[in-house]
Amino acid sequence: MKQKIQLRSLTVENEERLPDLLDLLVGEHFVFTDIEYDAKSGLVKIPFWRVRHNGPSRLIRNWWFYRLHEVDVVKAMLWIRSVTTFEPVGEMEMHTYSFTNVQYRSNLQLLIFSADPGLRLNLCLRDINIQACDLKIEGKSHVHEIPFFWEACDGMIYD
Repeated sequence: MKQKIQLRSLTVENEERLPDLLDLLVGEHFVFTDIEYDAKSGLVKIPFWRVRHNGPSRLIRNWWFYRLHEVDVVKAMLWIRSVTTFEPVGEMEMHTYSFTNVQYRSNLQLLIFSADPGLRLNLCLRDINIQACDLKIEGKSHVHEIPFFWEACDGMIYD
């Protein structure tokens, strides 16, 4: 039986669901210049792609202590509504970033996305209204692995 990728959707409307968002985003990639902020409507859109989806992978190299897998890439979108201010902090270049953390400071109504290398996205919210949705499977990427110790994706996508 062939393993399939399950397309996911997640809605976050309170602080208790933020760990689910963190689980979905950590280690996934986005390009800073693809982020859209519409101050008039209070909407931030962050396109991102998922390679850690537990879908099928193809073994490309299998050395004694190192493996290289090819995986399908899931294109996804993150919508954050009710945004009053959007402030990126750090290096805002045109390369790929990887989500590392999501925090919410309720006393400031501040949502913070941390990303490597060296970027933080600060969003002030009127209320928590976040939706993440997988859009389609498109392209492939490589995952590097040392079994039981380490796994990484360089964020490069190819057809």
